[in-house]
Amino acid sequence: MAEKKAAKTKVPASGGAPKTKKKAETIISPQGVAAYAWVHKPDTKFDDEGKFKVDLVLDKKEIDDKAKAFLKMLSSKDKKLVKDGDKHKSGENGENPFAGKWHVTFKSSYAPDLRDAAKQKLPADVKVYSGDVIRVAFSMAEYEGFGGGYTLYLNAIQLIEKRNFGNAAGDAFDAVEGFTAESVKAAAAETDDVDF
Repeated sequence: MAEKKAAKTKVPASGGAPKTKKKAETIISPQGVAAYAWVHKPDTKFDDEGKFKVDLVLDKKEIDDKAKAFLKMLSSKDKKLVKDGDKHKSGENGENPFAGKWHVTFKSSYAPDLRDAAKQKLPADVKVYSGDVIRVAFSMAEYEGFGGGYTLYLNAIQLIEKRNFGNAAGDAFDAVEGFTAESVKAAAAETDDVDF
C-alpha cells in the first residue's frame, strides 16, 4: 500500500502562520437613494473595460441610528469612503444636488445581482435608475497603493422603491388616429414582394 503524502502548506518567507485567503464578508447597507447608477451596463468613461457602479445617498436630516452606525463603520475604516455632499462644488446651474447628504460609492467589474424588495430577481425590463430607493450588498477590500484605503465592491442591489421609470415622457400622450410604427413595417413587407 502506498503512503499518502501530507499536503504541504506554504509558510510565508517572513515566518509565522500560513496565509489563507478569507472569503470577503458581505455587508448590507441601509436604504438610500441611488445616484450615478450604472448597474445594467458598465460605465466606460474613465475605464475602457468599464465599471458597474452606484452611489448610495443618505439625507443627513433623515438618517436613523442604523444608517449613522453604517457611516461611522465605513469612516473608521477609511475616511474617503463617505463623501460629504456639502463639500461638493456646485454645478453649472449653481446647484449642488448632494447638499445636506452623505454618499458612498460601490463599484465592480461585474454586473450586480438585482433583486426586488421580496428578494426575487428583477425581470429584465425593470431597471434600477438614479433616484430609486435601494439597499446595496457589498464587500470591502483593503488596498495598499495610492496611500492605502478600502474599495467597496458592488455585489447586489435590492430595489426597495421605484421612483425613476426612465424616460417615460411619451407615456403622457393619449392614443390618437394617425401614423404608427406598425404601418411602416406593414408597408415595408408589401414592397418586399415586388418583382423587378
